[in-house]
Amino acid sequence: HDGYAASGLRLLRTTSLRFTFHGWQRLGDDYIELFPAFFDSFSSLRAILPSALENKNHAEVRRITHSLKSASNNVGAVRLAKIAQDMEQDAVEENLAQTQDRLPQLDAEAQKVKDRLNEIISAY
Repeated sequence: HDGYAASGLRLLRTTSLRFTFHGWQRLGDDYIELFPAFFDSFSSLRAILPSALENKNHAEVRRITHSLKSASNNVGAVRLAKIAQDMEQDAVEENLAQTQDRLPQLDAEAQKVKDRLNEIISAY
């Protein structure tokens, strides 16, 4: 896996996945094993978010966005985590219209992260 670590680092940097070269080597297989759980968790949470927004359930939106943030941080997706954090703060402030407005940004960044993680899995 040594040859892949360097190219993996480039992939990580291009999507704001935050790990140093040494961190990547240290995490290795354990890090890769997080990806399927991330995909499942993120997709499930994202699927229930529209209903919580439609019902104006601030507490549920906050819980969901907090979990999206945590899942993103678990794989080092800092941009995605930041978007989810901003959405969580919107829910705390009961500004669900702003949360709704951030959905396209969340989805676009999530797709970038998923694409890169899949590239890493394929090359690993």
